[in-house]
Amino acid sequence: MSMIQQHRLLARPGLRKDFQDTIKKFPLMYNQYLKEGSHNLPEISATTLVGPNRLIQSRELEPVVYQEVVSGPKVMAVDKTYKAGYYLSKEAIDDDQYGKLNQGAKWLAEAAMYTKEYAGVALVNDAFTGTNFKGMDNLSLLNTAHTLINSTSTVANMPSTAVSLSVAGFTALMDLSRKCKNENGDPMMVMPNTLMIANDQGQVNKAYQILESSLEPFTANNQDNPIRRNFKPSKIIVNPYMTNLFHYFIVDSEINDAHFLNREAITMTDWYDNEVDAAKVKARGRWIIWFYNWRGWYGTNPSA
Repeated sequence: MSMIQQHRLLARPGLRKDFQDTIKKFPLMYNQYLKEGSHNLPEISATTLVGPNRLIQSRELEPVVYQEVVSGPKVMAVDKTYKAGYYLSKEAIDDDQYGKLNQGAKWLAEAAMYTKEYAGVALVNDAFTGTNFKGMDNLSLLNTAHTLINSTSTVANMPSTAVSLSVAGFTALMDLSRKCKNENGDPMMVMPNTLMIANDQGQVNKAYQILESSLEPFTANNQDNPIRRNFKPSKIIVNPYMTNLFHYFIVDSEINDAHFLNREAITMTDWYDNEVDAAKVKARGRWIIWFYNWRGWYGTNPSA
């Protein structure tokens, strides 16, 4: 059925009740785990500098020992453009019984919102593979062997064996966060304050049972639940855009270095094309999604 034929259905009396007049507004998700900002260049790049990790004990009048500052690798990200539009034939406009066709911009606005959400969650869905997003060490956001600039040791921010959402799973992630190291290989304080899980009610129920039960859930021992005291997220994100329903993450929002940078805000324009006798509306936006430093993210990827 052509678009013109579809629009002519809207001109028929009696179909008024079938129109969806308003767009339901959902809370934005991407800006709860990506730091949203703006950028005025087509690309962004970053590096980091690492200096001495100890002062050297010296005797009176002994000269200072100077050490070289080490530069880390350069990481770049390029903005991407997103656009779409729709048209209305003159016939459809003339036959519009209820004056609703010109409200199609609402749908374009909703499409723009969904585009941002799916673009943002792509970083999360790619967190364990690093196919499209890599950080300062050229590895995925979540990895078992992140390399350091000024140390030969490696650091993990995901368990070597995936752990389902459980007391053991939270314990494994919290343990990794406590063992975080800086680029010199020294201990670094990380305080996860955000939990992100997928939009699965079973997982949501399990998360709240683990986080709020005074006794350890799912066991017969009735021992104290240590997670309730050790991990008290100020924010729980139930993300309906995550591909896998069983992956979960804890994030330190203070040092989170994953970003959504708007280069060009979503704009909408409309005009009438006299050549084809149709009204046209289009939306366009540009943004960069990237991360540099993997620290602050801890997650695991169980299959169930």
